Amino acid sequence: PFRRQAGNIEAMFQQYKDRAAFLLIYIREAHPTDGWQVKANVRDKVVYAAPKAMDDRALIASDCLKGLKLTLPCLLDDMQGSANRDYAAWPARFCIVRTDGTVHYYSGRGPRGFKPKEAENALIKLLEEGAPTAP
Repeated sequence: PFRRQAGNIEAMFQQYKDRAAFLLIYIREAHPTDGWQVKANVRDKVVYAAPKAMDDRALIASDCLKGLKLTLPCLLDDMQGSANRDYAAWPARFCIVRTDGTVHYYSGRGPRGFKPKEAENALIKLLEEGAPTAP
């Protein structure tokens, strides 16, 4: 779902980046070669083993951003999966967090809960309320 929606995510970032801060957190490869592989990954040449070190994770995340033509800022989850654990981020999720740290929008779990348009509508509502969203 993330790869299919990448263009919509990038479009949202481009449209609102001057009014809200965006951050992508790369959690892990969805379907590593040493795990559950899917035909779409092979077809799209997205074929990686699960990284064993942060350098490997960084390389995969960089390839992901380049391949999907994403320009939004990206951080990496640590090898212990802290962001995944703390935010139930796997599979793909959208979160919109106010500058005071409260969560304004938290999507359902992917793939069915990963809905960029729904997240965008929540962001629009927040912006219309005049709430600060960018540092």
